[in-house]
Amino acid sequence: MLIVVSRSIRTRGPIYLLRQYGVECLVIDDAHDLSLQHLILLKELTDQLRLPPYDHALGLCLVTAGRGAAMPLKDVLDRPETMWMQFRRRLDALQPYCRIAGHTQEEVRAILLAVEHIYQEVFPALNLHKWTGAISTWLTHPLLDPDRSGRVTMDQLMKLVTLALQPTYAAGERDVTAQTLEAVAELLTLHRDSIRVLDAPGVKESQPASQEEPPEERSMRRPKKRRRAKASEPKRSSNPPRREPMMGVHAKDERFRDVQALRDSSNNSGQIFDLNCCSSVKI
Repeated sequence: MLIVVSRSIRTRGPIYLLRQYGVECLVIDDAHDLSLQHLILLKELTDQLRLPPYDHALGLCLVTAGRGAAMPLKDVLDRPETMWMQFRRRLDALQPYCRIAGHTQEEVRAILLAVEHIYQEVFPALNLHKWTGAISTWLTHPLLDPDRSGRVTMDQLMKLVTLALQPTYAAGERDVTAQTLEAVAELLTLHRDSIRVLDAPGVKESQPASQEEPPEERSMRRPKKRRRAKASEPKRSSNPPRREPMMGVHAKDERFRDVQALRDSSNNSGQIFDLNCCSSVKI
């Protein structure tokens, strides 16, 4: 049995809950994945809450992931349709679009101090904040900071910390070492695009041995290739082709003497010979 729920019923429940709990701002992370239908639904929620009997102003914050100077969702909100014009009018008058920069070195130090407090029970002697300068330098590598902003992102910072704490905990140590941090930083920067092949154990060792051929088989295959090559060549006849004898100097001299004798005889007999058509005319 298929039950079709209208939009008014779908929005009535969220509107009632938002008004009942007094929600002042609705923050949506990864808003760049929202479709047009999602944005239309959010606009309808804020509009319905603003009207009686609710009369409740709900703030909306769309958090997107961007890179460079492009602002996500701005091309959608800049469309000329009436609905998007109404959406733009509801944006903040002074700061409709904001960009959150990465963390500075001082902020990285404060985050590391907070991490030490969180993991104090597991690592009583954890002292991460003393490596603030080195961590900031590693995480602003051009591969991790392509925009050359000089800021550290929270994602890369937590990856570095968690990947460094895992082997430290496995080794039973109370504090992370500089060698562990440097190895993890090198893994995130220099080897971030390395492809690791996962295969069954012992396959790689046995595979080259199965592909190699013994020298006896190689020597046996070579004559076959030569025979195929000979078989593909066209057969040559044993008798050489006949060549027409070329007219040399002696043949030209004999022809010249014949023509000269013919002219002499024509002068004596009173006939003119046309050498081109080989006909005679009597005078």
